[in-house]
Amino acid sequence: MKGQPIHQNMSTSFVNLSALVNYLRRVGFTGKVRLEHSSYEGEIIFTPKNRIQAREYDRLAGRITQGERALNGILRRSREPHGRIHVVRANAEDTIKYIKKPFVDGRIAATAMQTVSGRSDKRVAGTVLGEKWLAFRSDDTEKAVILASELLAIVSDGFERAKIDFDAAFRMACSILSSEHWFLDPLRKRFVFEDRKLSFFSPIGSRDLFDGLIAIIKHFVERLTESGRFEALISQMRSDIGEHLKARRGDYEKMSIAWQIEMLI
Repeated sequence: MKGQPIHQNMSTSFVNLSALVNYLRRVGFTGKVRLEHSSYEGEIIFTPKNRIQAREYDRLAGRITQGERALNGILRRSREPHGRIHVVRANAEDTIKYIKKPFVDGRIAATAMQTVSGRSDKRVAGTVLGEKWLAFRSDDTEKAVILASELLAIVSDGFERAKIDFDAAFRMACSILSSEHWFLDPLRKRFVFEDRKLSFFSPIGSRDLFDGLIAIIKHFVERLTESGRFEALISQMRSDIGEHLKARRGDYEKMSIAWQIEMLI
């Protein structure tokens, strides 16, 4: 939707979406509010006649829902942590045009179903823990794995310089965050980082991969900050990640995830 971003990347941990929606209706707002979680996205669209329309897309299940059921689902998911809320103001004409456009076209929906079922026409060569790689959903997956490996290597190198056990910290972070990003669960051994290389075998797209990866890095930064003894390490990691993004920006922008990496700098 063309429009003016009013708020971006607001955390669901701090925003009451129900109250925000009520307020926007009272002031006659036109545009949309977008909620993003790992493997989930939802939109609440405010029309010129002070009505709202809602639609949600569960990427993991490949399911699209619209109407009141979608609105209830969006409000429910907005109470979960680690989500992002964006507010975009638009004029009446652009809002009406946007409503008429399909939320997710048939090609994307079909791809989502391939992701869930593990069926795809592209495979990544290799094995992990003696099992074959599953088929992944898009052509950018190989590039995403390389970029993710480089990001984790930056963090692990920093930990090594600070004499912190990265492997133990990584396993702990994955365990803590697995409730939000199921593929991180150490017991499933679906997400392994060894010898500066990331290995995983699950039907997961690059966006979900980086949602989980960035959650891990943010967790590290929060814990290091709490300790009060690793300011230099945090500063150097952010600088190194910034240099990495500068060198790889084109690849990240092709996958529409450059903004996610910018959150780490």
